[in-house]
Amino acid sequence: MKIHFLISFITILSLTSCKEKEKISVMENRLLKDSTYVKENLNVKWNEFREEKYELYISKNNDTIYNQYKIFENGILDSLNSLYYVLNIKKSDRDGFYKAKISVHSEYETLELNEKNKRTLTFYYLEQKADKLYDSISSRTTKALNSLEFEFENQYDDRLVGLLTQEVIRDTILNGEKALNYRISYLLVDNYSKTDNLFLEAYELDKEMKFNPEKIRLEKIK
Repeated sequence: MKIHFLISFITILSLTSCKEKEKISVMENRLLKDSTYVKENLNVKWNEFREEKYELYISKNNDTIYNQYKIFENGILDSLNSLYYVLNIKKSDRDGFYKAKISVHSEYETLELNEKNKRTLTFYYLEQKADKLYDSISSRTTKALNSLEFEFENQYDDRLVGLLTQEVIRDTILNGEKALNYRISYLLVDNYSKTDNLFLEAYELDKEMKFNPEKIRLEKIK
């Protein structure tokens, strides 16, 4: 009787363990379920003085959108005419957690923030928690800084998938009357080259940021 009970207990424990492993396997592959897009870099050298570098997201169907870009003048990065982010990730003291810092660089980087000039940075990102089968979405916001520091959970690796938005509201004069100038920019954030970033289609960036190579005029360097 005791032997039968022990065998039953071991069987139940084994089945439970298999289910947990299956659950973890599903979670582990969630952020790479389809790997719909691959990130590629495109360098456009107009002449010996000016160079532009674009980050592209290319789908399996060869649909392409542009993301961040950098402008170089005489080999020097012109951050005020560029739009890009800098991401740093390091392991946290807690298992399955990582510390990250992300900063955005654009024409509004040196904007003097006051009642007439306001800027809001928001970062939405996915977390893979040990007690949940599917991803959860978290966010961080700042209205005073050019960067965000946060800790995120991913029980399987250091992969970070997210969307960085920058909203800028400035007082202006239009046709002699007071008005508000509103600008918003989006930056997809992925620290791996293959991604299934769900924010891309959720925000319809595949339509808004479609890349048109015909607009690029390459010049032969003399």
